[in-house]
Amino acid sequence: IVGGTNASLGEWPWQVSLQVKLVSQTHLCGGSIIGRQWVLTAAHCFDGIPYPDVWRIYGGILSLSEITKETPSSRIKELIIHQEYKVSEGNYDIALIKLQTPLNYTEFQKPISLPSKADTNTIYTNCWVTGWGYTKEQGETQNILQKATIPLVPNEECQKKYRDYVINKQMICAGYKEGGTDACKGDSGGPLVCKHSGRWQLVGITSWGEGCARKDQPGVYTKVSEYMDWILEKTQSSDVRALETSSAVD
Repeated sequence: IVGGTNASLGEWPWQVSLQVKLVSQTHLCGGSIIGRQWVLTAAHCFDGIPYPDVWRIYGGILSLSEITKETPSSRIKELIIHQEYKVSEGNYDIALIKLQTPLNYTEFQKPISLPSKADTNTIYTNCWVTGWGYTKEQGETQNILQKATIPLVPNEECQKKYRDYVINKQMICAGYKEGGTDACKGDSGGPLVCKHSGRWQLVGITSWGEGCARKDQPGVYTKVSEYMDWILEKTQSSDVRALETSSAVD
């Protein structure tokens, strides 16, 4: 995250670190807990490493340095990459991870609410992006989870900034005109959450952008409300629920 500050433990309890264990173990992407057995992330995290066995998923942590061999981690039972995703295209950049063992929910590790399809036109004003990614373009992974608040940018405006790309309705953009705050490498797959009617919702999945935090180059996120049918079809799970618009506020 560029232009962010340190998060505190339990502040973003749905945030997970997706790590690859080859010779050593490294943080590659973020993700969001959406059910006891389900994590939502970006498809491009698995480009070149679509092997479930090499991944480890850590929840309920604040700093990556606190991870030891004893730290509990989850493994992937099933990796579901969107069937229409193609490497380096930016579309359909969404993936579901089914965990081998269900998570225990605690105050530090619990799910984020999903939007419903009806939320596709909701105007969100209080949005945050989190992750352990770079704090500048030529940067490095951060030890402590970073957070930053960032305004959403209308798609027409976003499209004007990205003349060489198609910004479609399955995408949502966020950033300041002057730049300075953005997701960056290593934040991919992590959450863009917005507080609406008193509760946090997973509005976007960190996907792509031209550099990080550049002036007039907003970050581009996969728009979760546009994929609710896909998520519910693939999880077929009572513990992954869209927020019904009538549901009471927590």
